[in-house]
Amino acid sequence: MKRLPFMRVPGAVGRAGKPACGNTCSGPAARRYLAAGARFVLVGADVTLLARGSEALAARFPPAEAGDARGH
Repeated sequence: MKRLPFMRVPGAVGRAGKPACGNTCSGPAARRYLAAGARFVLVGADVTLLARGSEALAARFPPAEAGDARGH
């Protein structure tokens, strides 16, 4: 895989004595940031985590059928 120019940044920042970080919603991208020298990586975003949790909860409680006592 071709290494993108910005992936040189974590290593350069680390060599300057500063903690480099990254932010991604992708597990593979997080691993690439860490391999490039990032000291920590944020994996996910609050709005994405909230949305996926809400979707999972909604899937556990399907809509009531018409005439069902739950759907009053």
